[in-house]
Amino acid sequence: MENSISMCYTYLKGIADGIDDNGGKKALRKMEGFTQLMKEFEKQAARGFSMHPKMDTLKTLLVDHFAKQLPDGDGGASAPGGQSRAMVFVSFRECVEEIVELLNKESPIIRAKAFI
Repeated sequence: MENSISMCYTYLKGIADGIDDNGGKKALRKMEGFTQLMKEFEKQAARGFSMHPKMDTLKTLLVDHFAKQLPDGDGGASAPGGQSRAMVFVSFRECVEEIVELLNKESPIIRAKAFI
């Protein structure tokens, strides 16, 4: 998750760096509050952002679900047909890769793939 950098930080960093610039974004960059906000974001980015509580809950729910599908001992799936699947819906495409990366850290219990 690239040090768990949030979409908000990525978007604001683009504004601060002048990417996709227009008049409104240029005016925003000049605001003192924006400058202070970006300094605070930079400090947090250097330490690594903490995970959003919803991401932590998503990971916990899916790990619990798929761990229950494993029989004691051999590690194979015990659901009907030998497989269990889950689909996660998100509102923003930018979240997809972040979620896939987070969930794949729980391999082999979870094997996440992006579906857009």
